[in-house]
Amino acid sequence: MIYVKKIVMNVKKLKIAVFVLLMLLFPAINNAQNFSLEDYLKLSSDTVNFSDTLNNEDYFGSSIANLGDLNGDGIDDIAVGAINDDEGGTNRGAVYILFLDTNNSVKSYQKIAHNMGNFGTLDNGDAFGSSIANIGDLNGDGIIDIAVGAGLDDDGATDKGAVYVLFLDTNGTLKNYQKISDTAGGFTGSMLSNSLFGSAVSGLGDMDGDGINDIAVGAMRDHNGEGVLNAIRKGAVWILFLDTNGTVQSHTKVASSSGGFTGTLTINNRFGAALATIGDLNEDGVVDIAVGANRDADGGLSRGAIWILFMKSDGTVLSHQKISDTAGGFTGTIDSLDLFGSSITSLGDFDGDGNPDLLVGAPLDDDGGADRGAFWLLYLKLDGTVKENEKICDTLTAFSGVISNGDRFGESVATINNLQQNGEINIAVGAPFDDDGGVDRGAVYIIKLKSPFFVNYVTTQETPDTLGSIELTPTSGTSPYYYFWDDGDQSQNRYNLESGLYSVTIVDTLMDSVSLVIPVDVEVQIADSQGVTFNNRYLEKTAANGWGTGKMSFSNVVKGDGAVRVEVINDNKEWAFGYRLSANAQAVYYDSLDYGFYINNGDTLYTWNKSTSTLTYIGSITAGDILTIEREGGLVTFKKNDVFISEVSVSVGNEYRADFTLYSNQARIKIYLIGFLFWPRPTVNITHLNCYEGNDGAITLSLAGNVNAVTGFEWTIPNSMFTYATQNISGLVPGAYTLTISYGTSSTIVRTYYVGYEVELKNVVGATTNGNSILKTAANGYGNPGGASSLNILKGSESGWIEFQVDELENKMTVGFAEIDNNQQPGTIDYGLQFEVFPVVLPLSPFIFNLSVVYVIEGGMPVAGTVASYNINTVFKLYYNQSSATVSYSKSSYPHYNWHALTSYSSTVASTPGKLMFDAALSENNKEVIRINTSFGCPSPGYPILKRKLDAGFFATVKQNLFFQYDEEYNVSGNLNAKIYNPDRTEVSSVPVQTITKVGNNYYQMNLSLLGLTASEFYVLEVTNSKNEKFLLRFLYQ
Repeated sequence: MIYVKKIVMNVKKLKIAVFVLLMLLFPAINNAQNFSLEDYLKLSSDTVNFSDTLNNEDYFGSSIANLGDLNGDGIDDIAVGAINDDEGGTNRGAVYILFLDTNNSVKSYQKIAHNMGNFGTLDNGDAFGSSIANIGDLNGDGIIDIAVGAGLDDDGATDKGAVYVLFLDTNGTLKNYQKISDTAGGFTGSMLSNSLFGSAVSGLGDMDGDGINDIAVGAMRDHNGEGVLNAIRKGAVWILFLDTNGTVQSHTKVASSSGGFTGTLTINNRFGAALATIGDLNEDGVVDIAVGANRDADGGLSRGAIWILFMKSDGTVLSHQKISDTAGGFTGTIDSLDLFGSSITSLGDFDGDGNPDLLVGAPLDDDGGADRGAFWLLYLKLDGTVKENEKICDTLTAFSGVISNGDRFGESVATINNLQQNGEINIAVGAPFDDDGGVDRGAVYIIKLKSPFFVNYVTTQETPDTLGSIELTPTSGTSPYYYFWDDGDQSQNRYNLESGLYSVTIVDTLMDSVSLVIPVDVEVQIADSQGVTFNNRYLEKTAANGWGTGKMSFSNVVKGDGAVRVEVINDNKEWAFGYRLSANAQAVYYDSLDYGFYINNGDTLYTWNKSTSTLTYIGSITAGDILTIEREGGLVTFKKNDVFISEVSVSVGNEYRADFTLYSNQARIKIYLIGFLFWPRPTVNITHLNCYEGNDGAITLSLAGNVNAVTGFEWTIPNSMFTYATQNISGLVPGAYTLTISYGTSSTIVRTYYVGYEVELKNVVGATTNGNSILKTAANGYGNPGGASSLNILKGSESGWIEFQVDELENKMTVGFAEIDNNQQPGTIDYGLQFEVFPVVLPLSPFIFNLSVVYVIEGGMPVAGTVASYNINTVFKLYYNQSSATVSYSKSSYPHYNWHALTSYSSTVASTPGKLMFDAALSENNKEVIRINTSFGCPSPGYPILKRKLDAGFFATVKQNLFFQYDEEYNVSGNLNAKIYNPDRTEVSSVPVQTITKVGNNYYQMNLSLLGLTASEFYVLEVTNSKNEKFLLRFLYQ
């Protein structure tokens, strides 16, 4: 009835698979420990702001509950039970509402007891405070409410027990309350004396879906009609469906042979001694609970146990899993009379595997001394078994000598706050027999735990409309974090991913590391199913047991490279899965498959090969295991937990389907289909126009996946009412081309691709060009200029883009938009990206690794908050939007051209530029930028040079803009003194300054549209330098 938990921290080594590269780079990587006990604070009769309130044998700490931030000061508060408090009479009990400070000390408190805190009366020996639970806001007033057990209340008979629903105010007093007992609160369940109804209580949320929160109540000495009075004491749990006023609308009893519970309880097990809601462990949409049976005799007298109950929404039990000294994967040592299971609370996902974890109290544990107490940290699997366990007790180094004999540390336990981003969580643990200030007055320890370094991830599937993604969120550890993907990428998050398995190692600054293998699966299309449900990757059988009554096939074609990857959720269930030829009937039994896994109801795993009629024994299997059948060309490979089992050769041309057939109606598995598409996946090669070689644009389309399903193509053409129905198109002008691929009976895929111009590179300094690529040849450093700018010019009054690709990780390379070119220096790139490699030295390692990043620059200066990682062969795009006056930055994998924002930041262009050009400044020798393309139009070929005399045989033909080169020394900060004449030297116009734009070192553009020239006439441009020397150029204005 008293529940305390204490934190034991055993050091363990993380089992992580680190890439060979990282092993070479970081030979001194630390093995992380599961958790650390960071700090603790004791609340007792000796505590400041809480002194002189407790008496001998009050048993303060009998129960604890987290209240959230009750008084609105931003700090979570707690409620603590003292079951033998003598307010108003002997052992009536009390609950203290403790308002905590930021250091977890008590800022103030409010006592709720007999005629205190707006509460009513209690009787002697009621043990009010036997249990406490946060039950959410039941009455809808915006303030949390609690349920409090009074396990020895005598309503109806001696010690039948009761539960009070307390409607709290923000100051800790009560607005109202409702008693639930054998005679009150609408409860109609049948109990005998000594049932101890209220020995445990837990909030369930809205289990039955009526919009009102519900509760579970333990009656740990209930005998469920088996025997007389309290002779049996097997225990029970009551699920109470509440009304908003705290009364009971209906109930379900879970006990030996009741409420769907089929577990075996024996005399005096005290099932219901503790309760905790653990979230939806099996992910079926219904909350699950953990139940303590602290006198269970598995392995020895009163060693204790807990039961994980997978619930239905009506309060009955779907299935269960026992955890004890001999069951459920628990490997710790429990001694007789430890009372393991006296308290339980959920930690949330403490170890980062996606499953909730538990703290379980054993208050009579003898580590360090008799009955000092302890609690266990249990890392759960999806099936409710224990993946790993650790103990927190008086012999833990960080907690040694704190507890005294008989304190019963672990009698109660509660989390005070949710797990924080830094991995820290505060836990309150009761030691109700602590002797601070007097005998058995009790105490509560506030303990700060820090979780192991782990990383959560969220993936999106590859679908017909988009590629997949992975987003990582490190929890705990010490920032900054570094990411090492198996393909060389160093980004935290990955986008534009084809379906596959992606491996990443994350290292924090203290050299702790975590390695993950993350599946990016594909959207599936069910071709045929019977007697099963398939939701959010989970497949489970709904039909009765038997072969052929529960099966499913996908339309996804098992051809080419891919895999079916299956996680076992429920073990001890019989089922099979694998590949069968598309032309054959859907599999009913494992022998209907061509290649597959078969799992019998004894947790035994086999592989099946139909071509040789061979069923091969592999070994045992358990929940959490991952089975994979891969196909790569002419090989089918079997793996368990990514470890090779066997392989078989198949015809490359064979087309299979993935089939699943379930015998047991409790079979449940999680399916990831990797790489096998039911749609065609397009990739393209885009031929951009060359300004002077006369080629046209073209788009060549390649397809992967289910190419046989394609029924047609349709291309829409820019500024045209016509469409093309071919796979590939050519003869294209610049613009956006939208492709619709029809497949199947009525499905379509839509993609848009952009055709532009290959950039014409000019002003090449310290570099060589190859078409629309540039390679630096000068020595390293921006001080040795290397780069080029584009002849292609974008008017400031138009929108447009540039794109380019990097085929290596670059250090000190700057690429972007420039209004004017100046000797290939990054400072004159107005809006662009800078690529840089930073050497990183971790504090605990002598080794250095390089971190490759890209970030936005404006005017050559970095923009804070825009740093991103990238990978080789990434394509980058900069888009100038004239209407919003912004430049945005995106990237894509090549050759998919599915663009994703590189950063959420967009540069604001202060004033409309006269023109923009592509500009690149390179720092590293022998590094290059390739495939530079743009929407910018083509300039006139070449830049005619102004000379002192007219060249009688030469003239430039121009339309709107005249491009020219002026190499004479001149005051570069001044304006050109320019005039235009007729051939007879009659002055036509003095050229306004605003019509001349410098577009490079000694290169200029003149806008002739404002000068009133006559088409098809010859004119002469005259420029006079500072020495009054004149330079001339004849041109034909078209």
